[in-house]
Parts: sequence; C-alpha cells; structure tokens
Amino acid sequence: MDNNTPITLSAPASLIAALPAFLGFIPTEAVVVVALKDDEVLFVARIDIATIGQGAVTIFDTARQHHAASVVVVAIASDPDTGASAATDTAATAELMGIEVTQVLYTPSCDEQNFWADLRTNDAGMTADYRTSPLALARSVQSGRTIAGSREALRELFTLADTADIDTPRSLLDITRELYAIITGHAAATAELAAHIANAVAENISYRDALITVSSHNYPAAAATFIQLANALRDGKRAAVLTLVVAAAALGGNGGLANVAVEDAERSTAELPPLMTLIDRAMRAGISPDQLAHVIPTTEVAQATIGGDWTT
Repeated sequence: MDNNTPITLSAPASLIAALPAFLGFIPTEAVVVVALKDDEVLFVARIDIATIGQGAVTIFDTARQHHAASVVVVAIASDPDTGASAATDTAATAELMGIEVTQVLYTPSCDEQNFWADLRTNDAGMTADYRTSPLALARSVQSGRTIAGSREALRELFTLADTADIDTPRSLLDITRELYAIITGHAAATAELAAHIANAVAENISYRDALITVSSHNYPAAAATFIQLANALRDGKRAAVLTLVVAAAALGGNGGLANVAVEDAERSTAELPPLMTLIDRAMRAGISPDQLAHVIPTTEVAQATIGGDWTT
C-alpha cells in the first residue's frame, strides 16, 4: 500500500501504467484498488486474486475511514474471465459498503504495453509503458527508487547470508557512523556490523528509534542497507533489524517492500516486534509517510541517544 501520492490520474492507460510505481513492483494475478479523494490518490492497495474475499473488505473499510470519494478497481490476470470476475466482484463489494466505483478495469499484464478494457463502459485501448510513466520517472529522479519485476523479486531480497560474532565492543556512535557510511554509499555492509546493530537494538529501544532518524538521510538506501544486515541475522535479532527495514520502507513510501519485510519477519519469529506491528497497522489504515514521520525522534534527540553527530 502506498499513501497520499500527489498525482492526478484520469485516463485508464496512464493509471494502469502508474500501478507498478505506486506499489514498487509489477502486480500480477491481482486486483488493485486505487482510492481517490478530490482526484488525488489517497492510497493504492493490491490483493491476490486467490485470496480476495476479506482483503477487499479491509481495504474498503480503510477507504471509508479516510473519506475516499471513490475508488478505481483494476484486475490484472492472464485469464480474462478470471480477471473480469474478480474485478466485478470487488467493485460490487465496494458499492455494498457505500463506496462509489468510478472505473472497473481489466488488463492481462502491467509489465509491458497491453490491452485494457473498462468492464462497465466497454471502452478499451492500449496501456502505456510503466517504465516511462510520469510517476515512475519522478520517483526515480527524486529517490532513486526502482520498480521490482514482481512481488517475488522483493521476497528474493531477503535471502539469508553468513553470520558473524562480535570480537570487541564498540560505541553506539562508532556503529552508527559505519552504518551512515553504508547508507551514503561510502562503505559496504558486513555481518559483523549486523551483529553489533542487532545487539545494540535489542538492548536499547531508543537506539533503534534513533536509527530510524539516521535513515531519513535516504530512506530507500537505508531500507536496502537494513535488508543486507538482517540477512546476516537469525530469529528475534533478524526480526529486530527487519523492523528498521519496515520503518525505512514505510517512511520512504514503499509500502510493497514494507509488507514483504513484515511477511519475512513473521517467518523469523513467533511474535513480531511491537513497533513493526504498529507501522504495519498504520500502513493498513492508510496513514501517510508524512504522518508516520511525526513519531520519529528529532536529530537532536537521536544524537543524544547515539552519543554525537554520526555524519562526521
């Protein structure tokens, strides 16, 4: 789910082309709901066609809570009958819940220019290339954020790597400076740093929150760095660092990556860290990245926790 995106979409071709940029990956065999208010996108949410039932109710309940004026329903499915059925059923659920549906669209695929059809008006046409959609280009320029080939491609980022033990203790400031160097592209992540951060976060929740402030320098780069570090960890410590992945991804507007990180954490530990659960619920409730940012520590508070300026 990706929230409060300042873009106006009206033509079906451009809307469908923007979906991969909204989600952070190319949706397949899914129904995507675009919630609108005053012609601005409030959020975009995807549901697997195979598990669409209760998921649609949750999404439309979120749309009502945030006073969405209307929704667009888009089905992406290789089989036209399956896609048409999923789209019309989802639209019917929205209307039963009192939400206006302005368009019910179907396309076989979003990963290349393809046929689209409006299932209510029988209008049809060809989609635009998602790679050159205005939203994809804007996000690439502004944040360096790229679009994954699929949700499975995002899952493949969370591949376990070698672990390491800690030889000597290090200060929080030294650990954070090394982390900052990685986020800014001046160093590479190591399993030893992962162990240091995992131990520090486990012992000091304030330090974990301070690392979210450190991430604000470049949320996409921070999320990628925390994934690398988490891959060198196991069990509860892995979940603790995955919390930082979820935070950086959510604050960077990459709901797709945040959701996959939550799913990975669920496989790592019996109980999710409370902060991860809180962020996950906030995303599902349509809370925007700007709203989430209000709860992270200020730079001054983070520096006091860490012990100094980590950028020097």
